Amino acid sequence: MPSVAWARLDCDDADRRARLAARGWGPDQVEDAIEDAHALRRLVDREFTTSGRGAADVAADLATWVATAEEPRSRHFGLARRWGAIEDAEALHEQEKRHR
Repeated sequence: MPSVAWARLDCDDADRRARLAARGWGPDQVEDAIEDAHALRRLVDREFTTSGRGAADVAADLATWVATAEEPRSRHFGLARRWGAIEDAEALHEQEKRHR
């Protein structure tokens, strides 16, 4: 069986509360999500934070991580490239850089 590399997209708890409340989540649902995030942080070391960052920057970091990782993750990079995800992330990253 091939090895698997795990990473998590995460944000700080204040951002999570604000984002979920803005989506209409109730206080109990938000607190459940905070607890879930804390549990996941204990299980998955590799983090890509979205707090204070644009989507294109996060996507570019993810693409770099996948592209530079040892097998078998690099095979997933090939799939992502075939699906156009890597080029889309790179293009979005360049577009955001131009607008800064």
